[in-house]
Amino acid sequence: MTMDRICSAWLMSLMFANAMALVERGSHVCKHYAYHQEKYYTDCGFWHWSACTRYRSTQYSYLKCCPGYRSEGNGCPNPICAGKINPQACHLHYYSDKIIYRGGNIQRNSGGYCVRPDECAGCNDGFYPDRPYCRICPPIAHCKHRQCSDISTNHCQYCDGEISDNLFWRAYTRHKDVNGNEDRHFKNCIQTCSWRTDSTRCYPGTCGKEISTSCKCLDGFGGHHCDHIIRNSTISYATAKLNSPKPSDDPVETPIDPNDPIPRETKWTNHIMINTAYLEVTAVFKVDATQPAPDPNGRNHFVTEFKYGVLAGQMKLTLVRGIKELAVNHNAVFYPLTYAVENI
Repeated sequence: MTMDRICSAWLMSLMFANAMALVERGSHVCKHYAYHQEKYYTDCGFWHWSACTRYRSTQYSYLKCCPGYRSEGNGCPNPICAGKINPQACHLHYYSDKIIYRGGNIQRNSGGYCVRPDECAGCNDGFYPDRPYCRICPPIAHCKHRQCSDISTNHCQYCDGEISDNLFWRAYTRHKDVNGNEDRHFKNCIQTCSWRTDSTRCYPGTCGKEISTSCKCLDGFGGHHCDHIIRNSTISYATAKLNSPKPSDDPVETPIDPNDPIPRETKWTNHIMINTAYLEVTAVFKVDATQPAPDPNGRNHFVTEFKYGVLAGQMKLTLVRGIKELAVNHNAVFYPLTYAVENI
């Protein structure tokens, strides 16, 4: 064999080195064809007494992994996704985002495996296959656990502050849209009337559509949580009796009818020795509507106890003697509003 033939054979051996272990029927093994120039010699010239060099193309075949696959053993069983094969393929780790499942477990790794070249499947819950990667489902405000098979199907499975998926047990709901209408696709997490300070307890009051913007305080109540009494109580009885030291002096009483104390008239008397006063007042605070009943067990409502009413009153009596004025005050007035919220 000439030196040219030896060099050609050596080059051919390098070309087939990577495919030596592959077999034609191996997994994802492709057969390729190519040509190479082969030098040969032939007689030429007058009487064919000379030797001439000639070239001819020779076809040969070789085995190689089909595009998108990597070899292992005598086949190519490993699909490639973004330059990686299983088990490293498809995985993305998220440092600034996460999925929080209802039980409290946190997932930042997308998981998944490569099933075909640049095609992933088997992503972790909260992640979806996007060609050569598994990606986290897009954010939804106040949603802890998003779920999707692609971007268009993204929805929320678990909102922030959701103790259980029941009325009065969730600070945010996935069952309503921003207008309080039913959302069967769970595209939002909308704030509800709840026990949390960043929302409104709306008690005493009603949340007709569950969401905080639908809160309507009970008649006579107001404020962010409906916990302020904004209407005055009704004075149903009031009387003032002024007595002098002389037992024979009749007391001076005002008003004429204690059951009709308004307006409060001025009472004149010629008793100049008045030194004691007896004051009595009765007030009633009444609302026309009935507030939602609290739940002592905390199962059906986060308010477990609720009380309101008049705790104290004030009555001011002014006694004028000539040019001197003496003011007598009784106590202070305020309206207590107390309720207990179940500690969840």
